[in-house]
Amino acid sequence: SYSSLQPLLFNPYQWLLRYPARLQASALLNMPNDFRLLGQLAHRAVERLYGHAGSLGWTKEQVAHWFDQTLDAIVDEEGAVLRMPGKRSELEGFRLRFRASLLRLHAHLQTAKVERVESEKEFEAETALGLLHGSTDLLLSFGGSREAVIDMKWAGTRKYRKVLEQGSHLQLAVYAHLQQKASGQWPAVGYYILREGDLLTPAEGLFPQARVVAQEEGATAALWEKAKATYRWRRGQIDKGLVEVAAAGTEPTDESAPPADAMVIEALDDRYNPYVRLAGWGARQ
Repeated sequence: SYSSLQPLLFNPYQWLLRYPARLQASALLNMPNDFRLLGQLAHRAVERLYGHAGSLGWTKEQVAHWFDQTLDAIVDEEGAVLRMPGKRSELEGFRLRFRASLLRLHAHLQTAKVERVESEKEFEAETALGLLHGSTDLLLSFGGSREAVIDMKWAGTRKYRKVLEQGSHLQLAVYAHLQQKASGQWPAVGYYILREGDLLTPAEGLFPQARVVAQEEGATAALWEKAKATYRWRRGQIDKGLVEVAAAGTEPTDESAPPADAMVIEALDDRYNPYVRLAGWGARQ
């Protein structure tokens, strides 16, 4: 999956401890932070909305009515922590902000003349990286067999615009390749930022109201080729018993430099690394 591929390529010791070593932090010890929780609730609402037959053709008023009737049930099922004392203002702020964002997403789909929405579309295919599987937030189908893979993020308009500009949208490239294996052609890609209601895509003319991000033609397919080269490099290291540890306070070595045809290695956020304390200890720790 993408969640296992990312650490394998960018910080292999995380992949080693999570998958071959099977070290897992207990899910009982931590509640999801507010950032993740709000994103989870928004994802679930979008999934349920477009799970209704005919919902793509609903008017703005119908979507707003559905939202007003449905959100509280989703919060009770998956975000009950927002019912706790002191959380009321956060819940209501989320309700107002996401309501407007959901209506804007619906407008994006209708003005682009999307004919079918598949939420949490499952993929699985044999690839140059082995058997890959996963699910994309939204797979959109247009007339003329054109398609788009959209990944939804709770926040980060500036961050994900830069990701597209730099051609480092690996998660989208993985899902786009899996869809390309199924359909025979590369889909368009994009991010929908749920908190801000921004649709970011390099596909000009596909979404009339989207923010188009400049990107070289064929950038997604080119990124997939770079991912393949990066995977071969990392697998070659692991086959030799070499596992890179990228941690705060460490410096890259010659062996940390990827081949010219590989991806630029990006530093993963330690906030999402449950093994950060297993990477080693400094003199004062």
